[in-house]
Amino acid sequence: MKILLVNMPWKSGGLWGVRAGSRWPHLRHPLGEKDYLPYPFFLGYATALLKQNGYDAKLIDAIAEKIEIPEFLKLVEKEKPNLIVAETSTPSLNYDLMLLQKLRDIAPIVVCGPEYNIRQKSFLEKKSFIDYVMVGEYEYTLLELVKNLEAGRAFSQIKGLIFRKDGEVHYTGLRELIKDLDQLPWPWRKDLPMECYVDAPGGMPLPCAQMWTSRGCPYRCIFCLWPHIMYHGNSYRMREPKDVVDEMEFLIKERKFRSIYIDDDTTNVSKKNLIQIANEIKRRKLKFPWAIMARPDLMDKELLKVLRSAGLYAVKYGVESAEQKILDLANKNMNLEYALKMIKYTQKLGIKTHLTFTFGLPGETRKSIQKTIDLALKLNPYSVQFSINTPFPGTTYYFQLKEKGWKEPEDWSLFDGHKAAVIESDELNKEYLEDVLNKAYKLWLEHKRQELMRKSIWQEAKTFYQLSKLYGLKFAREKKGAYLQIKRQLQSEAKQEKKLQEKNTDFIKGILSGREAYTGPQVVVLDLTDKCNLNCIGCWLHSPLIKRDKKQLNKTLDTKCVKNLIDEFSKLNVQEIQLSGGGEPLLHPDIFEIIAYIKSKGMKCQLITNFTLLDKHKIDKIISLGLDNITISLWAGDFDTYRKVHPGVDKKIFHNIESNLNYLIKTRKDKPLVKIYNVISSLNYKNIPQMLDFALKTGADFLEFQLMDPIPDVTEHLLLNSTQAEEVENIIAELKERKDYVSDFISDEEILDYEHPWHK
Repeated sequence: MKILLVNMPWKSGGLWGVRAGSRWPHLRHPLGEKDYLPYPFFLGYATALLKQNGYDAKLIDAIAEKIEIPEFLKLVEKEKPNLIVAETSTPSLNYDLMLLQKLRDIAPIVVCGPEYNIRQKSFLEKKSFIDYVMVGEYEYTLLELVKNLEAGRAFSQIKGLIFRKDGEVHYTGLRELIKDLDQLPWPWRKDLPMECYVDAPGGMPLPCAQMWTSRGCPYRCIFCLWPHIMYHGNSYRMREPKDVVDEMEFLIKERKFRSIYIDDDTTNVSKKNLIQIANEIKRRKLKFPWAIMARPDLMDKELLKVLRSAGLYAVKYGVESAEQKILDLANKNMNLEYALKMIKYTQKLGIKTHLTFTFGLPGETRKSIQKTIDLALKLNPYSVQFSINTPFPGTTYYFQLKEKGWKEPEDWSLFDGHKAAVIESDELNKEYLEDVLNKAYKLWLEHKRQELMRKSIWQEAKTFYQLSKLYGLKFAREKKGAYLQIKRQLQSEAKQEKKLQEKNTDFIKGILSGREAYTGPQVVVLDLTDKCNLNCIGCWLHSPLIKRDKKQLNKTLDTKCVKNLIDEFSKLNVQEIQLSGGGEPLLHPDIFEIIAYIKSKGMKCQLITNFTLLDKHKIDKIISLGLDNITISLWAGDFDTYRKVHPGVDKKIFHNIESNLNYLIKTRKDKPLVKIYNVISSLNYKNIPQMLDFALKTGADFLEFQLMDPIPDVTEHLLLNSTQAEEVENIIAELKERKDYVSDFISDEEILDYEHPWHK
């Protein structure tokens, strides 16, 4: 019997969802969560248990691998399973039901996960394509179901199962929670794209493995999903410290992970158990960074010191609100004053913190929300999460609201605390909660920018002072702030002493005058060729409006010359080389050899291309070479507009761009990052919303717009006139009203750089 376990695709508006493994299923934040993805623990444990018992089981994570629906359905059909097991969630439920209905044509369906509706008889009576539902922890429920299906036995004795018999829906009752977690095998990780599961608090090195050391939580926060739905109670169970560290050692030494994140519900419930884990790590002399999910009020100085000595790198703390009374109403059962002391002490020890806050809890006011935002900024963690309190079906908060007459939304996708609010009060309407969430992130991003600027200025001043002492130079009486034009180039005094000798004093003096530099540039642009296969309307070389014989545009840099340049750049400590030009870099006969040579010198490489000459084979090649960034000059969001700015192109070219871009995004691991670049003129400005939709649909990492740089008397007529410029302003204003808009996605006007009069 073959069992196929799946984390089904979930993608909406160009954003991929987070479902299996998440205590807060939602569509990933387009800025702060681009790479975030939890490991699907229950599916992983269930797969491992089935395999341990001799069954042919396979786990497919379509979200991790970014497998779109058509390909996913083909993949499932190819596996020829006898049973399909799929996790679902409330915000993805509509999407999931559509997929499950298609999967039912292939094999019987088992549904599971932290979702309340699928357990209701009235719901299941209308969804006949769902054969079984597993309630709560389901590893052993699934094992027993498979055994009974294979043996042809009845299901009435399998606890934790909903099944159909004679057209009726039957529920066998709750299954007792697993008491001994050590009887479970370690979760299945083989054959999964483990590098895609990214949750590395504090910026821990990747790849980072996620694991559990316990299950459950003894606390009963009214909004928390898993204790209510997956554990139906507050039973807290722990693994043996030795087995925990055995798994850690295996992941670090055998699977070559560089860090570990313990994603327990609350890792520090048992101080004794956590100290034993830390001591076992030290006893084995294991050296790796690790992080935990914890409650700050359960920490103390002794515990934090022990954990730090064992390599604890970061902690995720749930704070939620800046007001004690709001925490009390949410049944958080946390002393806020003590919790804040422990957060600060954690930071004092050099342990990085990630803090979570939620808006809209019972008793919340606009004043308390502002107080919470202020607290987040004051605590200054490494990273932060803001969300809108969401009453997931099945939680205490959900039932409290229902008793008060709250009208539950019919659209389950709204149960996503990132994009929409489903609760409101007289003072806090839905629009305010959605706006204040964006405001909080905007303030946070600005706070971090200011912090980075302060650190950068201080480091530059420190470096400047050290160099002055080292070489006996005095501070020049230059205009205030002039030295800030000099970018920080050296990382430590040791490097300075090594690289800078007395004979280079003249270069050091250049720091004071601004006329000379003591180091090479950070980024170099190489124009490889004048040749191009397109004729972009605004191009300085190939525009069809220029009266020029294109046969004259055939210059290409010699490969030997390029390599000599790369050698020189490497000696100058150049950090990145961009391959660009008036032509198409992919027309250089040795483009892949050049990319490989740049990477061999330890520099980053960016390719700026029209993307039309790439196919799947070449995409595989640039991925394998380690290309860091690729900028795609597109200028359009659909074929009709693409044809306007690229006269005479065939429709299949735009189709191939989209198809190959989807392939690149799906196939890559973490590189190359993709930026779509659009030059705006009077021919395409109305297409800006479609350009955005195209970028979202394909999953590009960045989207940039630039106004056309005109050729005098040739393309100046393509510039926006005042009326068209006003239309663009209106388009941008409308984009900011979209539900998926995030503050700072569109840069504020005051930080824009107007290089030329027409940019204004």
